[in-house]
Amino acid sequence: MGKIFYIGFYWNEADGVCRKNIRENIAGTVKMDFILKCLRQFNREIVLVSIMPSKNSGFQHQETIKVSEKETHVYLPALVLRVFGKNVIRGDLSLFFLKQFMLKNVTDDDIVINYHSLIFGNFFLKMRQRIRFRWICEVEELYSRLTTGTPSIKRVRFEQKSIQGAEGYILANDYLAEDISGNTPRTVVYGNYTVFLDEKDRPHFDKSQVVLVYAGGIRKEGDLFVLLDAMEYLPKKYNLMILGTGAKKDMALMNEKIKYFNTQNAECRIRYCGVLHGKEYTDFLAKCDIGCSLMEEEQGFSTAFPSKILTYLGHGLKVVSTDVASIRNSQLADLIFFCRRNGESVAQAIQSVEFTNISGCSDRLRMLESRFKCELQKMLDDSN
Repeated sequence: MGKIFYIGFYWNEADGVCRKNIRENIAGTVKMDFILKCLRQFNREIVLVSIMPSKNSGFQHQETIKVSEKETHVYLPALVLRVFGKNVIRGDLSLFFLKQFMLKNVTDDDIVINYHSLIFGNFFLKMRQRIRFRWICEVEELYSRLTTGTPSIKRVRFEQKSIQGAEGYILANDYLAEDISGNTPRTVVYGNYTVFLDEKDRPHFDKSQVVLVYAGGIRKEGDLFVLLDAMEYLPKKYNLMILGTGAKKDMALMNEKIKYFNTQNAECRIRYCGVLHGKEYTDFLAKCDIGCSLMEEEQGFSTAFPSKILTYLGHGLKVVSTDVASIRNSQLADLIFFCRRNGESVAQAIQSVEFTNISGCSDRLRMLESRFKCELQKMLDDSN
């Protein structure tokens, strides 16, 4: 039985690698950690290969961490150049290092799972033709379609071609299956199905205060600023807690809006709480009631499934989301309170949330995880 090589942009602080100031891919790492957890149960040797560089300029050497007897994490070399005052990643060199690693370590008995990114192009298709390994492609979204305008037909076709030819697919939502031709095996996993806090074990709900939470990237055109607008329409019992980070100018604008809102309301109803991980993150979400995900509703975003929705449900929170096709047509839709992407509609959806009944979100996540493991194991077995 060959090894499983899992390749993507991954960084886990627990690995203790020397490279610092990592370009964190938080959502991607969370998803990869969940799939790693599932792979460990199949009693196969796993080699996780990360091409995640540091933000610091210079050459970063390869680092290998032995996680357990059957699991190794390899952080490949990377080169970041200082050009006109900015650090620039040499993506071509990252692929060169990956190619050399695969030629040296991957055989035709092995299975390669790659976390899809535009940087790879048709890299894995070419490498499979050369080494003849079994290839499973994990597709989170079709990046060429993530636009509010008309996507470039050339870019869309190039991306579709780059993922064709795999012997199996791990897809982030049901919509992506339409882009995979033929009867190639596939399984859908919306995100991390781990139940961190069962909704039945959550602290008793206080009707006099409702705590909203936003956890994610902070940018001027992003979800958070829509939610900040929604706060203007909500009664005083609603408070907002913010987790995440962003560019300096976007953080400054957020802080300015928070200060203005709290001053106008003569009380601190919105708080920025920084970035939290692990137990601190779980303990924080245990004190919240409603998680908000307000991604773009345009057609180009219909193949994306926000990882924060699974995080909220995994901590037993109620969820308010914009009416995105990939979410509306998922097996989690009945657990979501939908809205349009404007402050007034978001506020209406938040106020419509019912807390009297157990939604069953924790049991739903366990069911989806169990099904995904069965489908993933069958896919791996069929690849042998």
